[in-house]
Amino acid sequence: MNSRCALCNNLTIEGLIELARIELADSVWVPKRAYYQHHNSVTDLENSANAGCDLCSLLVSCLKGNEDTDSLAANKWIGIDCDLEESLFAAAKRLPYSDVKICIASGEASYGDTLDSIHVLDTILVQVGPLVDLDRDPDLEPDWEFPALQFKLTTLRENPSFIDSIRIGRYPVDEDLGAESNYTVAREWLNECKASHPNCLANTTPELPTRVIDTGADGTHIRVHQSNGRRAEYTALSHCWGGFIASVLSSTNLEELQQSLDFSTLPPNFQDAIIITRQLGIRYLWIDSLCIIQDSKQDWERESKKMGLIYRNSTVTISALASRGSASGILRQKSDAQSPFPDPVSLRVHENGVTNEQQVVQMAYQDFEEENLSRLDMSGPLSSRGWCLQESILAPRQLFFGRRQLYWRCPNGYCAADGTRKGLRIPPEPLSSLSNVLYGDILRTHNLIGRAGVLQDYYALVQQYSHRMLTYGSDKLPAFSGIAGGVHSAIGGVYLAGIWSTDLPTGLLWKQEMGTCQHVQAYRAPSWSWAVTDERFLYDNSGDLKVYPSTIELVDHDITLRDEKNPYGEIIFASITVRGLVLPYVRSRQHIHGGLDAYYKGNAYLDDDPPRYNGDDPTSPTVPQRTFPDLFIVENPDDVYILAMTATNLGNEVELEIDYDLFTDEEYLALIVHVDEEDNGRGAAKSVQGLIVKPSAVAQSSECSVFERVGMFVFTDLKFSRLQAWESRTSILV
Repeated sequence: MNSRCALCNNLTIEGLIELARIELADSVWVPKRAYYQHHNSVTDLENSANAGCDLCSLLVSCLKGNEDTDSLAANKWIGIDCDLEESLFAAAKRLPYSDVKICIASGEASYGDTLDSIHVLDTILVQVGPLVDLDRDPDLEPDWEFPALQFKLTTLRENPSFIDSIRIGRYPVDEDLGAESNYTVAREWLNECKASHPNCLANTTPELPTRVIDTGADGTHIRVHQSNGRRAEYTALSHCWGGFIASVLSSTNLEELQQSLDFSTLPPNFQDAIIITRQLGIRYLWIDSLCIIQDSKQDWERESKKMGLIYRNSTVTISALASRGSASGILRQKSDAQSPFPDPVSLRVHENGVTNEQQVVQMAYQDFEEENLSRLDMSGPLSSRGWCLQESILAPRQLFFGRRQLYWRCPNGYCAADGTRKGLRIPPEPLSSLSNVLYGDILRTHNLIGRAGVLQDYYALVQQYSHRMLTYGSDKLPAFSGIAGGVHSAIGGVYLAGIWSTDLPTGLLWKQEMGTCQHVQAYRAPSWSWAVTDERFLYDNSGDLKVYPSTIELVDHDITLRDEKNPYGEIIFASITVRGLVLPYVRSRQHIHGGLDAYYKGNAYLDDDPPRYNGDDPTSPTVPQRTFPDLFIVENPDDVYILAMTATNLGNEVELEIDYDLFTDEEYLALIVHVDEEDNGRGAAKSVQGLIVKPSAVAQSSECSVFERVGMFVFTDLKFSRLQAWESRTSILV
């Protein structure tokens, strides 16, 4: 540090914090005024680096190692192989002026936050050239934007640096996940939760699942243990099978495995889970493939019903977030590969006159691709698996294992081994209403939860679950059964293959998020249930829609379960009988250009029909916008019907000339599910939403017509007078 230039020598954390009190940066944007003015140009910065200043050298190396992109952050690290002419360094040289500005920031902060709300400052931002306008000025010239360099600050875990109550830096992590230092952190999290979190779990000893793995009182002898109602703490493993697993419990090896389980024959994930359980000071472990008899349908049906309770009552659930299969292992060791980034440098914490030799803060380049819990939660191996969502939601305490560090979640919130608790590197807070209902009775304190909040969280979770993969498609409802069963008492009514009789309108009104919502071929759910598709879908309504006279009415329901003792599990058949307003619905291949003021326009979202593109060439990059079929209510003296076709240039009024030859042969109905009857002041409903249905080819009834869902429709600002033409009809939906 002695060879540093004067500007770097005068740079201190304390000085940067004083600037942050005036104006705080978030994780990307440097403040307009409150920054440390460094060198006047990149040339001066390079000269200082060449003269031996380690901090200037770090900045120059990071500019030369990043490829120039259009991003507002330096996110294209190439390293020593980066073409200098394509680098940020060359781009900085081309700027009209290239002075260097430095500020301190927090990964917790959002735009507009102040220092009063921050618990940790862990980021240094370095901006070259003119500042990007913090007000997101739309007229800002692109040539005047330059991506900020991000650096992370780290501090010693055993002697962290603080200024006032703000911690300076994240903790360094040991990427050998099986290191004693990581087990120490995990035990601290668990013990703190048990002892110090007033809103976390009560310290009651749970009843063990039917079978658990006894990891051995002496730490050696392992076996499958029949619990017989015994109470004890246990861990549960949430993991990806990743294909065939040789070590499973079967009817033929049950007696043998109850005597002894050979550790050396277990896949790495199971071996690691046993080691982790022992390190946490817990004796018993539950793993699905070793605690459920895999070749017994009866045992599977009985035990799978309990899976929600198994995860809910676990002392802690071990989540193998980064493991792609049982053979991958959980406790990854630190790589011996050399870091591709420049060596970190130390920063002085205090101004002159205040010293603490033991306070060390290191500044290192922030890898844009560095693992964090938010990324793992969104795109890690477990995030794509169907059963794992339920396991994650139902487990009150979770110990997550990534590739480079450990993470924790409990009702008190999240934490990473590097000390991160909030911000973009941490997922959003768990669905609080749903979580409080699912394990409210085992919390120290229990908040009263409103039904509307539970429904809103339920539909949000259904959307997350919709596109997750399942080895067996028939598990679509069973893999969500623990959540459904857990919230039933708060929602009330009857569970109808994924939706609720007490909130039927919202439950029925799901629509495609991407191109389609194709229904699966093998029967596992009725056409009106979200469980009929493996594609992404959306709920536009938040739940608990107000009931109006025109709202669909549930007359009857018929659910045939695979297992009569599990109302939330696999079904053989399901139907609902409903009464609602209908109009004939006609699909046409016609395309019109121009607006039609005489006809009312809405939109259709068809499960089996991808949206079309505006223009003649859907592959053209100049035509990116997709259009869904437009709906027109056609009112003739003899009949009224909804016509579905595509239209463009709707601002130019034209007369509708219907080409009947382009009508499709199929018969459809539009069935109103919900009308928001709040008058918008023009005698019109704010929205009219419903299902598009067609006659069923697989079911018939002598009492009324039977239909299958093929999509949904939406009208906005539909005049109440137009509803008079709709006919009230009782129908069966299958």
